[in-house]
Amino acid sequence: MSSTPAGWYPDPNDQTLLRYWDGSAWTEQTAPPPGEQPVAPPAAPAYRAPVNLYADGVDLGQALTAEQRDEFMLHSLKTFPTWLAIVLHILTFGLFTVFYQGLKLSKLPLVKPSDFTAGKGIGFNFIPFFNLYWVFRFVLDITDRLNFQFRLRGQSPPISRGLALASCILHVIPYLNVVAWLIVEPIVLGQWQSATNRLVRDRPQQDAASAIASA
Repeated sequence: MSSTPAGWYPDPNDQTLLRYWDGSAWTEQTAPPPGEQPVAPPAAPAYRAPVNLYADGVDLGQALTAEQRDEFMLHSLKTFPTWLAIVLHILTFGLFTVFYQGLKLSKLPLVKPSDFTAGKGIGFNFIPFFNLYWVFRFVLDITDRLNFQFRLRGQSPPISRGLALASCILHVIPYLNVVAWLIVEPIVLGQWQSATNRLVRDRPQQDAASAIASA
C-alpha cells in the first residue's frame, strides 16, 4: 500500500474494524465501520517522540511521519563556489561568512522550536559580549540544520560538528582567534558550502523521483 493515500481502510488483522493508513504505514488508531459510529479524523501529524531530531543517534524514519520528512526536505538554498566563499571569508575577516552563510538560516526549514531565521542569526553576532555566546549558537545551528538535510535523505552528515565546535572555542580566545579565522573556520566554511552545493545539485533528481512516485 506504499502508493495508497492516507485514510481509513479495513484493518488487515480484523475485518470488523477500520484502521488508519498514514500514507506509509498502519497507525495504532482504529474505529468501527461507518454506520455504527462516526469516525473522527486522526490528530494532526506530530513527532512520534519528543527527541532532538538533530542528534546523530535518532532514527528519523521512526521519529517523523512521511509527510514531515517530505516537508523538512524543502529548502531554497543556492550554489556558490566553495573556493570563492573561503577567499571572501579571509579577505573580509569573516564578515562575508556571517552574512552569506547566515542567510541559509532562512532558506532551511525550521525544525526545532529553538531554530531561528537569518535576521536573528546574523544580528545577534554584532551585540558586544553577547556575541561570544551567540557564535556557538550561530555556527552549530547552521551545521546541525545542513547535516539534518542529509540524514533526512538517508546519507551520512558531511559536516564535522566537532570541528565546528572547535572553531567556536578558538574564535572567542584572544590570539587563538587568528588561527580560527585563517585555518579552522575556512575548513568548516568549506564543508558548509560543499554540503549546500550537493543539496542543490541533488534536488532536481529528488523532485523527479517524487513526481514519479506520486503519479
